[in-house]
Amino acid sequence: MSGTVKFRVLVTNKISQCGIDYMQEHGFELVWSRSNLVQDVKELIGSCDGIIARMTPVKKELIEAAPNLKIIGMHGVGLDGIDVELATQKGIAVTYAPGANGVSVAEHAMSMILNLSKKSMQADHALRIDNRFQDRDRFVGHDVNGKVLGIVGLGRIGRQLAKMASCGFDMQVIAYDPYVSAEVMGQVGNGVKKMESVEKLMSQADFVSFHTQMTPEMVGFVNYERLKCMKPTAYLINEMRGALVNEADLYRALEEGVIAGAALDVFGTEPTPPDYPLLKAPNLIATPHIGASTYESMDRTIMSLAMDFDRFVNGDELCYLANPGYQNNKR
Repeated sequence: MSGTVKFRVLVTNKISQCGIDYMQEHGFELVWSRSNLVQDVKELIGSCDGIIARMTPVKKELIEAAPNLKIIGMHGVGLDGIDVELATQKGIAVTYAPGANGVSVAEHAMSMILNLSKKSMQADHALRIDNRFQDRDRFVGHDVNGKVLGIVGLGRIGRQLAKMASCGFDMQVIAYDPYVSAEVMGQVGNGVKKMESVEKLMSQADFVSFHTQMTPEMVGFVNYERLKCMKPTAYLINEMRGALVNEADLYRALEEGVIAGAALDVFGTEPTPPDYPLLKAPNLIATPHIGASTYESMDRTIMSLAMDFDRFVNGDELCYLANPGYQNNKR
């Protein structure tokens, strides 16, 4: 980076040290907000040239409060937390880190499948918290070998999960993705069978895991009617976005035994308040949005952003630019 004026970048969440070192070595001035809440970020963003956001939605309120903002970095894969259209109108570049967390999220989804099947978390609680070793017969589980895993969205994460499930655990994998051909699916892992609809996939799978983009039509997509398509012995996994699931409908389905259980890493409201209704549902495993939270994933993500920020200030082409049209609207 040339010149004496440093490029100020606001960071809203903890990032890996390798990213801090890289950015400081390349002349960036890092500014840290008190928390990732919008009101705290808003206090500082006005004087910053860039922002790296992880859990903070960078939408109209923040963009309008940032007259000097030139680039937004999403510390993750999904762009639903960024108002990309407004950023483009304002001449602000948006970059993100597709693929950086693929292995991590897929492994977390696989761990959810195993925990649901083996009832490991419930058994752990019974023994360590309730001292109920004698209840062991309540936790008879199932093998995942030979079971059917249905994946909605065979992108980076979906393909990683398909490989793990089919090659590592001899599961049968079926998938719905209108953008991936049956021929290509057949080449993933030990072979993935293409399904013609989400409903057909849900009716055949023992485990259903969603890995699509969070587009407007996907909001509330998993509702009571679609859950009724599933086998009563089947399980739902959501590592995608909380908005995918109608949480009242899922609670009802778990209460009524429409499905055998669910594992969620994401929720409609985050952080979840203490009285969050869905967390009281039976046969539910819940984790606090940690699917991508591995040291390796965090390192890959911040280095991807840091290098794109460096390319940006040096006038080079970004590797993961989400809105090429911003260049026509620069301030």
